[in-house]
Amino acid sequence: MLSVKGISLSYDGAQVLNDVSIEVGTGQIVALLGANGAGKSTTLKAVSGLEKVSAGTIEFDGHDITNRPSFEIISKGLAHSPEGRRLFPRMSVEENLILGTRPRTSRPQIRELLDEAFELFPILKERRKQFAGLMSGGEQQQCAIARALMSKPRLVLLDEPSLGLAPQIIADVFRVVQKIRDTGVTVLLVEQNMVQSLAIADHAYVLERGRVTLSGPASELRENAELQRAYLGI
Repeated sequence: MLSVKGISLSYDGAQVLNDVSIEVGTGQIVALLGANGAGKSTTLKAVSGLEKVSAGTIEFDGHDITNRPSFEIISKGLAHSPEGRRLFPRMSVEENLILGTRPRTSRPQIRELLDEAFELFPILKERRKQFAGLMSGGEQQQCAIARALMSKPRLVLLDEPSLGLAPQIIADVFRVVQKIRDTGVTVLLVEQNMVQSLAIADHAYVLERGRVTLSGPASELRENAELQRAYLGI
């Protein structure tokens, strides 16, 4: 579904991504792992059109989307839930969700999409009229993910959904990621939480200083001694 081939990207002359290649198959959860500053979020921004690459190509469902504008990429069925949630705190939960729909979505379609979001995230139905900024961190994260799903994507990019959450809430977030895949939406997941990510992913890539240094089936990477030493302290 997604093919990233040899992309490179620089900020103010500093190389952030260097010849990064990843593949995401239909119906998969693919994890993009690594330490803070490895280039994970930048990779997602390049895919969704928020950053322009200087080399390489990005194809989604057979279409070249390299350096295309974000609105065009979204219209093809790719959505991005960014790091930090980026909700509008003084708008209601329902208003935040509606902002995730595509242009010209009809009122009946919006109602249907809201019902789907509330089925996946029941707490959002209870909070639908509440200001988003008054919710807990875990509830806000659910709202941010649900907003991305309001565009009815076939592939969703999730950037650090567990960041800053309590351990029990983190477990809930990873269960939600699995539910999203079960609804037929493919997931590219960026995370620093390697243990949880490798437990649910089909395939994984490890980024270090803007380069892919390890990749393979998640089941194999869970047993990789080099990865355990470098990232898990084992």
